[in-house]
Amino acid sequence: MKVKNTKSQKQHKTHKTETGTLAEEIETYGVNDLISFLEKQKGLDYDDAEIIRKEKINGHAFLKFTTKKFRDCGMPGGTAMILADFAKECKEKKSRAFSSYRTKKDLKEVLEKYGAGRIEDIPQFSPRIHKIDEKDESFLHCLKDIRIKLSNMGTVNQSNGS
Repeated sequence: MKVKNTKSQKQHKTHKTETGTLAEEIETYGVNDLISFLEKQKGLDYDDAEIIRKEKINGHAFLKFTTKKFRDCGMPGGTAMILADFAKECKEKKSRAFSSYRTKKDLKEVLEKYGAGRIEDIPQFSPRIHKIDEKDESFLHCLKDIRIKLSNMGTVNQSNGS
């Protein structure tokens, strides 16, 4: 089974809202993204990463794994327990948006956790450029819909009451 890697498309969605869980983010991870995440969060070593890779454990599967399941895959006892406990924590843990941190100290702690000392150190998002066929029916339909909505809105001057 081939797992679609959607993490790079979502660009660190972990920092979304306070109501979403970290599990929702991890669910989207493919095998390699999960390994990278566990290396950063729990210091996963090469041997353990190879077990995860060999067993093709993606984010969705990881969240369902127990200590016994990790052990059945050949994971050492200590690592199996740590990963199972971490999976359980992730399912219960709420994510927080950077904007929800109330003090500089709180924000500084979370920035350091993600490898950024200052807010300016957070890497900028660079959108991908996609080639669009200008004769595509779906594209033309979208343009027509946008034009209709814009004509219904009127000009900026009209909407401001000027």
